[in-house]
Amino acid sequence: MFYNLLTSFAIATVISVCGLMTAPADALDLGVQGQLYTIQEIDMREAIIRSADDEKVKQLQAEQQASAKTFFEQLPDYGLPHATETITRWVDPSIVLTQDIQVPQKGADGEYTWQILYRKGTRVNPLATVTPVDRMLFFDGSDPDQVQFALDVLKAHPIDVLPVEVAGNPKVLSEKISRPVFYANEGMLSRFGIRESPSLLGVGQGAHAHRLAVTGFAPQDYTVNAINAAWYGIEVGNKKGGNQQ
Repeated sequence: MFYNLLTSFAIATVISVCGLMTAPADALDLGVQGQLYTIQEIDMREAIIRSADDEKVKQLQAEQQASAKTFFEQLPDYGLPHATETITRWVDPSIVLTQDIQVPQKGADGEYTWQILYRKGTRVNPLATVTPVDRMLFFDGSDPDQVQFALDVLKAHPIDVLPVEVAGNPKVLSEKISRPVFYANEGMLSRFGIRESPSLLGVGQGAHAHRLAVTGFAPQDYTVNAINAAWYGIEVGNKKGGNQQ
């Protein structure tokens, strides 16, 4: 800064002296000749702060990238046993409401008001209102046989079966088949009663229309035909079956 200031002052002095020595009394104002540039200099304090911020951002980005690379490798293995027989357990998904459930209802005057649909303490079965049309296949992504089973099922049912791993790295299979592969969490396994792999989660029909059908598959039944046969659960007397309230 001081160098620029002194240089400018020296140039201005020389020009002034030259002007006094050479300019006639009736000298004309020739105006500005050429482009003028203002003297600019970066504040060192701002530069230091900016540099520190840049380094911090780069460090955070590096840490996030490293975390992303290892995230899928560090997913929990729930240690679910592999199914040894093909059997369906019927799971009641009913819940007891901890608060009133309200919905907007249109009155005779055309205005909407909130009305209580279910009161607190009521036992509600979601399947009495909505019936899912798709299925979820829970499988061990670290077991080659179960992975191949999942691939066969997804090929036969590309739209109505969602793949869910309970062990392994879902990113590997997802990149292989170019579609999302989900990973289970403890709440999901507990809520749906998933105890073994591979298991097909679906909805029953007839007497079991309001129950979840959780079917485990023995190794000899790692086939699409077995999946189709268990689409609504396997009834007792049809092949094998079981019950869970």
